[in-house]
Amino acid sequence: MHDVFISYSRRDQEAVEKIRKALSRRGVDVWIDQEDIGTGSRWDLQIEEGIQKSKKVLVILSADSIISSNVSDEWAFALEKGKHLIPVLLEECDVPMRIANLQRIELVPDFDKGISKLVEEVLKNSKTAAAKKQGPRFTLPPAFINFFKYAVPLVLVVGGAIFGYNKYFSTVEVQDLIGVSESEAARILKDNNLSIGRVIVDYNEAPEFTVYKSEPAAGAEVKRFSKVDIHVVKEKLRVPNVVGLSRKSAVDTLESMGFAVTVVRSVRHGTNDFGKIISMSLRENDPAYPGTEIAITLADKGGWIFLKDGDQDEILPIPKDFRLRNDTDSTSSDTVIGTLRKGTLVKVVKTHGTGWRLVRVVNPQEV
Repeated sequence: MHDVFISYSRRDQEAVEKIRKALSRRGVDVWIDQEDIGTGSRWDLQIEEGIQKSKKVLVILSADSIISSNVSDEWAFALEKGKHLIPVLLEECDVPMRIANLQRIELVPDFDKGISKLVEEVLKNSKTAAAKKQGPRFTLPPAFINFFKYAVPLVLVVGGAIFGYNKYFSTVEVQDLIGVSESEAARILKDNNLSIGRVIVDYNEAPEFTVYKSEPAAGAEVKRFSKVDIHVVKEKLRVPNVVGLSRKSAVDTLESMGFAVTVVRSVRHGTNDFGKIISMSLRENDPAYPGTEIAITLADKGGWIFLKDGDQDEILPIPKDFRLRNDTDSTSSDTVIGTLRKGTLVKVVKTHGTGWRLVRVVNPQEV
């Protein structure tokens, strides 16, 4: 049996590896998923087995781990199995209510001091001795002996037959599993004499790592000890921040992750970010799955020029040099944001008044 099982968020993996090495150097036998789950093994079953085969469970607390459903499932399962939990504070964060009252070890601000306390707590002997008392021996009268000799076997046979029928041949109703974690679904099924069959992991709009479909569905009548297949939401991708990148870099980054990209062009006046992405329809680190459409806005060079010809959306070369302005006020030099040379291809974005056109510079490939 291992000394400890470590429950943590993958985003804290570097810090957790440092903790694991520090414990191992001090003689602590550590179970951790990166080293103790074999290739091709069922991850959830191996995690549960790792917890049950460990004397104590370390819950690494950080801003990432307290919002991780995997970490919550692991320490909740450990509590359910009566395991000794030791919360380990990696960084300041809101400790979950169910474990906030447990004595915790803090690794900040002094990591080495915290590790020493942790090793002492992990290796502390928690065995207790229970005194056993033996009472006087009691001998049954002969009449009772005869009763148990002949009547009890008959009762056991009949009772066993009834029990076996009810247990193996009667039916039970499949419970509603939608929205719960895989481990919670296993517990619910087990409580109803059922078990998990196939686990199909795929993308879905539902929250990550939750069940979004079961086969048979909730309410179906099935034989006891049948298996129920569940569909679990796969961990979604996190949207990267492409603001400030060139159009090509932004599109390549998003498409390499499987997202569908739409480029929206915008004229930004008086800025230095021409040719770069200035906004995106999803925020950085938003969860999304492959195929999700993300609109990115590209800043194009442009502004107002006094040009009588040109309808909206028309592409044309300008007939002379123009001052590029951020509004239609030509009386002040403060509105000038640049110049356009004769022959520059522009697209008319908007017309205003007599002769004013809002234009953006056109890439030759657009023509």
